[in-house]
Amino acid sequence: LMSQEIRKMFDESLSLAEIVEKYSFEEVKTKLHNQDLVNRLTQFYIESYEIIPQVSEYLEKGEIEKIGELIDLSHQNADRYLGNQVAETNFLQANAREIGAIAASAFGAGFGGSVYALVKESEANNFMEKWRADYLEKFPQHTEKSDFFVTKAGESKFD
Repeated sequence: LMSQEIRKMFDESLSLAEIVEKYSFEEVKTKLHNQDLVNRLTQFYIESYEIIPQVSEYLEKGEIEKIGELIDLSHQNADRYLGNQVAETNFLQANAREIGAIAASAFGAGFGGSVYALVKESEANNFMEKWRADYLEKFPQHTEKSDFFVTKAGESKFD
């Protein structure tokens, strides 16, 4: 909704990315008089123009161990700028990194939901059991509702 509000201020026929490219991040930011809109734009810009391109570059080079800090920043920015994280998703993300995940982040619409952790296949089951135990120790009220599982990363659709 906030992205739509920004688009209405400039040109509804353009996506938020097209508006940033046409007018520049700084120009769009200076025309926003609502801190929530500035925060949304800032998160979008950092995610789309800094984090994702850097992560993509590392993945293309096979330097997967370098993506963790960038994914951490992505999660932290969702919390800081969008305010859409809860104690549980913040705990799961931080705990995953503490216990050895290469990268971890909440995903989905926010305000609860899911968190992924990227680990080596050979470590996945042990990691998952430790992660689950840590979470349920911290949030025992969610024992019946939480689900932890291992899945493989999907194939890339891009060449």
